[in-house]
Amino acid sequence: MIFSVILFSGCRGTRETVVTEPPGKAAPPPSVTTPARATGPFRWDGFALGDTFDTVMSRAPYDNPCDDDAVDGRARRFMVYGALPCRDRVFPEDTTVFFFIEHTEDRAQSLATKIVAFGYLHGSYFNTRTTFPLATGEEIGRVRSVLGAMRGSFTLERKDRSLLVERYDGDLHVLIKDGHAFGYVFGPMPDDPLNEQWRGIMQMAVRYTPMD
Repeated sequence: MIFSVILFSGCRGTRETVVTEPPGKAAPPPSVTTPARATGPFRWDGFALGDTFDTVMSRAPYDNPCDDDAVDGRARRFMVYGALPCRDRVFPEDTTVFFFIEHTEDRAQSLATKIVAFGYLHGSYFNTRTTFPLATGEEIGRVRSVLGAMRGSFTLERKDRSLLVERYDGDLHVLIKDGHAFGYVFGPMPDDPLNEQWRGIMQMAVRYTPMD
């Protein structure tokens, strides 16, 4: 309810009249900016989950991975690129990148299988090359405001290093260091932090990614 004060002047002096406006005419509250929500599917540098990896690997800077391993009993194949020198190869803009693709024993089709999960750590390469609304280095408060309710978390550890992993709807995982998003993983991943896939990611973080 709004009260207005009206002053009247005259020979008998000044008097005040209070006018009460009906509730329906109350001033609207100040607008609050709603943060952009992360709604997939997302694209990164021209590719998406479900694309075949050979179409990605046909062009730079994906044409020369530094390592390639079968993981989880040969259920998936782990293709990696390091921000720091890995077999004399470095991915641009201080970014570590990894793909999990379907594994096949057919050598002729070994790279023509689907991308089932993808992620990156540190750096800025994907900050301007994705439809995902968050960048690496974001404060975790903003990350949570965009992604909504967290579904769970666990810690990855290797030697004296650790990263907190928060899981969100849509098979989205945020790797956190010192209160900021150190990286993201998209796609279905194991629940167990000791699983070979998570251990592979943590190895890439410690050995081939700036962490200081």
